[in-house]
Amino acid sequence: MKVAKKEFKRKSSDEIRQEITNKMIDALKQGKSPWRRPWNMDPNCGFPRNIESKKLYRGVNPFLLEITALDNGFKSQWWATYKQWQGRGGQVRKGQKGTTVVFWSVLEVSDEKDANKKKKIFFLKHYVLFNLDQVDGDSLDKYRPVKEGELIADGHINWEPAEDIIKASNAVVKSGGNRAFYMRPTPDNSFPDHKDGDYIQMPHRRQFSEIRDYYDTIFHELTHWTEVRRKWNGAYAMGELIAEISSCFVSAQINVPQSECIENHQQYVLGWIKEMENDPKWIFRAAAEANKVADMLLGFAGLSDKIKIHEDGEE
Repeated sequence: MKVAKKEFKRKSSDEIRQEITNKMIDALKQGKSPWRRPWNMDPNCGFPRNIESKKLYRGVNPFLLEITALDNGFKSQWWATYKQWQGRGGQVRKGQKGTTVVFWSVLEVSDEKDANKKKKIFFLKHYVLFNLDQVDGDSLDKYRPVKEGELIADGHINWEPAEDIIKASNAVVKSGGNRAFYMRPTPDNSFPDHKDGDYIQMPHRRQFSEIRDYYDTIFHELTHWTEVRRKWNGAYAMGELIAEISSCFVSAQINVPQSECIENHQQYVLGWIKEMENDPKWIFRAAAEANKVADMLLGFAGLSDKIKIHEDGEE
């Protein structure tokens, strides 16, 4: 008796987007922030990187990997496919579950209206990664975290790169008051020629309980400051999420500590969840834009070459 083969149905791009969006929504509802990485001085901790290329994952992929790391207590920043770990002398432990990430693939086909022309069709593909904490192998010991994940005293942290970014941006930053905000240019202040055309208002540093909160806040406002320069004019909720994510990306790349929670942004979380529930493409667009902002801010201070790009194919 012949046994019918199980039919494999390839997931569509829309189905993949919906699954990813659902995962993001669940994480936010549980109070998890997949773009905020608990800070650690160990060089083998931090935002997700591929063990072969040493490049950072981009788009929504770092969020997917961070959700897995938060759920399982993974400390390592190194990820790879099953075969990549084997190629380095490692072995994924039996019973370990991989994490699916995505990238865009492009297919060129003939245009139905003009056979001499080609048109590009974008579709999502996916593959499975495992964290180093799921892998055995003595040859991989040099990549394993060895230090405790506790925040060390501020005096041991190099804040200079953060200051370099702020200074190199040439943004006007005013200090005083109890609020942080970006004042957009208006017809009355003739941006950008007038010295007060637009500016960032920040409380004094001494008003922040921790210096890391100061930089977290100013990077957030610098993202809003870039909106005019990037000619970005999107919706308010997405603008706030882009600012939240990009400030974390920048801090992570220059080893500036960031808070583990998003308590200061709880007022926005429900709005982000609503947007994601209404549009599965929403988080993809926000993540892609946040990457661009981080690149821009780091580039001002000549730090963009520290970004190792592992494209997941931004649409």
